[in-house]
Amino acid sequence: MNQDTARRLEILNEARDLPLKITTFDGETAPTEGIFYTHPIPLEIGANCHWSMISCEVANAGKYDLIIVFG
Repeated sequence: MNQDTARRLEILNEARDLPLKITTFDGETAPTEGIFYTHPIPLEIGANCHWSMISCEVANAGKYDLIIVFG
């Protein structure tokens, strides 16, 4: 989840004592990421109104509000 989106939507996040190693799409290690995460939040997926509780990494996601990995 993008840092700006979490702030705008007032989604609480928490810092880890030890950051996770986050690898970007181009295989690089993101040096300032892996520190903050959200507690589970509800997310509606698709047109069939499927709801899931998700916990997100909070990081600089550029122009994207939320990146959902598949698989």
